[in-house]
Amino acid sequence: MKKSAKRIAVLIIVFLIFIAYIGYFVYTEQSTYLDLEKGLSPMESEIKEQLICPEKGLSPTESAILEDYFFTGLIDDKHPIQVNFIRKGGAWVNENNCKLKPPYQAGVCPLEGYHLYLKPGTLSEHLLLGGTIDDQGNFQVYDMAPNDPANSRFNNYFDPKDSTVVGKFSGRFDSGRTAASGTWSSADGKQHLPFKLKRVAVNYLYERYKDEDSDEDSNMDHKESELHKEKNDPCNSCSIIYVRYPLLDSSHGKALANLLFQEIGETDVTIEVDTTSGKPNIKTEKTVTASDCKYIHTIYYHEFTIALYVPPLISLKKRYFSEIHLAAHPYSGDTGFNVLLVGQDKVRKIELKDLIRATPSCLRRINNIIREDLHKQEASGRIYLYVHDEEELEKLYTRSFILRPDRFIFMFPTYDIAPYLVGNIQAEVLFDSIEDCIPSASPLRILFQKKK
Repeated sequence: MKKSAKRIAVLIIVFLIFIAYIGYFVYTEQSTYLDLEKGLSPMESEIKEQLICPEKGLSPTESAILEDYFFTGLIDDKHPIQVNFIRKGGAWVNENNCKLKPPYQAGVCPLEGYHLYLKPGTLSEHLLLGGTIDDQGNFQVYDMAPNDPANSRFNNYFDPKDSTVVGKFSGRFDSGRTAASGTWSSADGKQHLPFKLKRVAVNYLYERYKDEDSDEDSNMDHKESELHKEKNDPCNSCSIIYVRYPLLDSSHGKALANLLFQEIGETDVTIEVDTTSGKPNIKTEKTVTASDCKYIHTIYYHEFTIALYVPPLISLKKRYFSEIHLAAHPYSGDTGFNVLLVGQDKVRKIELKDLIRATPSCLRRINNIIREDLHKQEASGRIYLYVHDEEELEKLYTRSFILRPDRFIFMFPTYDIAPYLVGNIQAEVLFDSIEDCIPSASPLRILFQKKK
């Protein structure tokens, strides 16, 4: 009897462990969905932490990035710079004030960003900014250059731990955040130069819910969704779309914003600009709301960042990120998007052929420069290519690109020419190396003037 009782007890324990394991497996599988009653999936939580302020008092669509502006200006009235300032709040923000953990005092927020010198060869091409701003608009941010110049070349942001402070901006914004001025100081304290900045764009965050079950373009597995369906759910699963986009302060702002939304396939989105506040008014076809959705199946994030602003030429870096339920891993990619401001309020997308002489000899030379750069990166161990066939390497110039003051940077998104682990790849083509391929009427010629 005692042995039988022991056997029964062991079997019961084994059975309970098995049930607990099955329950944990089902829970973890379902947790990749966003259950609006219970919380957020891990990836959604990470995105929300960066984009949406969780403190009470802020509406769901208000961003933890409290302010996000793009400025252009001069240091010492002769050194042109472009600056993106991001005032962040994160988990320490409430509706009345900005409060941070030590060592910051109440009313002081972190101010981050990056800036770019328009004259090539001046310090580093892309510098990271980090510091603080108070409630009155007074700020101090440090200029940080990467210890490895390749980090500045390949990334908008790099680890401050791997960088060196080269200067400091101490200044003040006006009450409308439309201008800033102050003093730039070198790290050794020997130089103190005045700077003036003027705002040219405000970056906004757009959020939208979509019904995946009724979306013809959705790549959701509907058989899988059956596992999560419940009676009377108006929407069995949804996707969330985030778009970070710049709205120019000029009369071209509306046209550029609408063009960017068309670029990512949000063709039913129409943006108008409020003439009084200058803020965007967004109109869309009927969409679902968060309260309509039980689960989030897919998260899409599109980010347009101004890489170079030299009117009438604007170059933007487009970053794409998505997480799909049951996918092996999130997908991300970087591409370029370039426009020309036309007339008083029109914007036109431009391609490589609009900037250079697209003759066979010029295209072949550009292609050879790109290929050589890729092979150098591979030889250094920085990247690994799985595309080595000469025929596949014949038209590398067809990829998208962004512009820097003195070069093209061609963009190769994840999986294009290398494994996922390698990530996004870039290759450079200096304007000087193809100057005879750039017509005198090309919009690029304005960059040659800045260089001089």
